[in-house]
Amino acid sequence: MIKANIVQVHVTEQIFRIKGSNRTKYIYATKPLEILLRLGVSAERIKLLKERFERRQTVTHVKLGGRPTVSRDPDDNLVLATALAGKAKFLITNDRDLLDMPASAKRKFKFAIVTPSAFLTAFEAKTNG
Repeated sequence: MIKANIVQVHVTEQIFRIKGSNRTKYIYATKPLEILLRLGVSAERIKLLKERFERRQTVTHVKLGGRPTVSRDPDDNLVLATALAGKAKFLITNDRDLLDMPASAKRKFKFAIVTPSAFLTAFEAKTNG
């Protein structure tokens, strides 16, 4: 278990390094930040996160349109709506509700729903290929 956690941290660090190179963009919508409040994150911390997002050039703020209803978790539908509105190419997650959606549901989106490891593999293949 510890080894898996170390590998996951390593992969996440690599993704953040890619982000720091201005070759990727983060997409966010205000509504999904409210999910953090329900998860116990303080309102002050959420406010600071929002302000940080708004200052960054590598972050795109989007307004949500229609919301898909394909995930078992209603909060994940907000994440899917954010990826749709931001015209994402990848939704990078370890969330099983999103990753385990049926292939027929995933095909409705113009982005891939992948784990951090799968994203890194695809990104490196594109960069090196």
